[in-house]
Amino acid sequence: MIWIIALITAVLAYLIGSVNSSIIISRIMGAGDIRSEGSGNAGATNMLRTHGKKAGALTLVFDVLKGIIAILLAWLITYAVNKFITPQDFQNSMIAPSLFGQSVSVFSAKYVAPALVYIAALF
Repeated sequence: MIWIIALITAVLAYLIGSVNSSIIISRIMGAGDIRSEGSGNAGATNMLRTHGKKAGALTLVFDVLKGIIAILLAWLITYAVNKFITPQDFQNSMIAPSLFGQSVSVFSAKYVAPALVYIAALF
């Protein structure tokens, strides 16, 4: 069960991170495809150089927000894990908390919550 939750977190964080805000912003501004201008990189620096400060700042803000949203999603998943999954689910999972010599609630709060956030940040 824990591995499925970690996999779902990784996939959702990856999908959120794969949204390219500079391409979306350049098309909304009517400037065309940013990858065909300037350095060819679809990033905030190329947006700043080719379309100005406003476009570069918007791209940077949306890129930062993608990371924040992925981490908040991981915290939300962690909350759901701690709220709705019973200790028996942890004991029946592939990782046995008894191997660590701690109770299930301590195990979930101490190891699962930060791990999901780290997975989201990585992906």
